Amino acid sequence: MIYVFILGNKCNMKCKFCMSVEKELEREFIIKKLKELKEGLVVFTGGEPLLYNVNEYLKIAKMRGLKTKVQTNGKLIELLDLDLTDVVNLPVDGCRKTHDWLREKGHFDIVLKAAEIIRGKVDLSITTVLTSKNINEIEEIYEIVKYTNAKSWKLFKFKPKGRGKFWKKLSISENEFLKAVKLAKEIADIKVYAVRDPDKMNAKVFRLI
Repeated sequence: MIYVFILGNKCNMKCKFCMSVEKELEREFIIKKLKELKEGLVVFTGGEPLLYNVNEYLKIAKMRGLKTKVQTNGKLIELLDLDLTDVVNLPVDGCRKTHDWLREKGHFDIVLKAAEIIRGKVDLSITTVLTSKNINEIEEIYEIVKYTNAKSWKLFKFKPKGRGKFWKKLSISENEFLKAVKLAKEIADIKVYAVRDPDKMNAKVFRLI
């Protein structure tokens, strides 16, 4: 079973396509729910989870025998206790120019640096939000994914909500999404996952909207 804790929308970036609308989960609520879990994978995301008490939550999760994953933009990777983390997820949303346009200038290199820091210490997964800006860069993105030595690659279909609602021009059709996923699965020699709707993931999600 996969358990996802969306800690809140507090972040140290202002990505154009951000879909976060969540309010902050109470620390006591998170701890209570973690102590109720018995097995599976627990994922901490945001916003930026490293702006929250994520190391405290990771410690509790590991004490419960849970596998742990942190989805971060990588800017604060030095704050993450890798001894308590099984998987780190970093974003790659295009070649350097495209990625930095969608997120912020210089972030592409921050992601690559974060990947180097965790290399050989924990497993790495990569997430790509597919938009009209990067839909034709699947092959280029995969070359970057390979460079990071990631074990898996998850493709999300952009949804115009949160800050992203002001960038509807980034939307893609269902056919475009499926075509891109098909290509990714053809060229990749790692696991590729596709998520049509981020609000309908196959997981137990703890969130406050």
